[in-house]
Amino acid sequence: MKHWVQRILAVSITLALLGWLLLDARFDDVSSALQRVPAATLAIVLVALFASYAVRALRIRAEFRSTVAPPYAEVLRVVLMHNAWVNVLPFRSGELAFPLLMRRQFGVSLERAAASLLWLRAQDACVLALAAALAVPGLPLPWRAALLAAVLGGTLALWRLARTARPLPWPLAERLRSALAAASGSPWQTWAWTLANWVIKLLALTALLAALLPAPARVAAAGALGAEAAAVLPIQGVAGFGTYEAGAAALLAPAGVAPAVSLPAALVMHLVVIVSAVVAGLWAWATARPR
Repeated sequence: MKHWVQRILAVSITLALLGWLLLDARFDDVSSALQRVPAATLAIVLVALFASYAVRALRIRAEFRSTVAPPYAEVLRVVLMHNAWVNVLPFRSGELAFPLLMRRQFGVSLERAAASLLWLRAQDACVLALAAALAVPGLPLPWRAALLAAVLGGTLALWRLARTARPLPWPLAERLRSALAAASGSPWQTWAWTLANWVIKLLALTALLAALLPAPARVAAAGALGAEAAAVLPIQGVAGFGTYEAGAAALLAPAGVAPAVSLPAALVMHLVVIVSAVVAGLWAWATARPR
């Protein structure tokens, strides 16, 4: 029942965004927002997004270096295909591509790949929480501290669970716990690559959103952060449409940016992210070596 409720909510969120665009004739605003972006800015943003994909591949390679030592070019293809599926498929179901691709390309067990993905997502959450605590304007200091404490505390709890000396009573759960122990023991380089990835991506999206609104960089940075933070919520719109834009609008509102302005700009930003992910994923799929 819960599964269907999530799907209904996800579809409803996306339809709400589409209905708002259609009923309020906002497609013209979307087109005009894109026209405000200089070609040079758009080119720099696209290069930066592709650079973030390259950094993610370095992160995955560091994660599995002690086990399968995967070649960088093959890891990059896995990252690009996984990223494309995540951006296109509904309800975050594209995440399933990662363990499947890692097993097919490198023989990594599904449990180990899934545990690594969970740990890497925990790292992403920590970096985004740190960015939010530092960059979101108008957020009271206690809320900043609470946000950091919640995410860091959850990550620490996950790390301690992985290293518990007492075996879990269910065989599958114990295999997953052992795999998580291996994943969470990954070298410090994965944290460094995680930070580098988010710095590159958020700077790129900040530049794009600043041109789309237009708005100062500090305001656009909050919108970019809100959009990307919304992308990790358990309930998503179809391909993220609706939740992504709402996340950007929520953090732009305190700066006085009305939804009539922020939502079309966030939609254009979202489309740029999806198009870059799909193009890169298609290239990876076309050049992948058969296994």
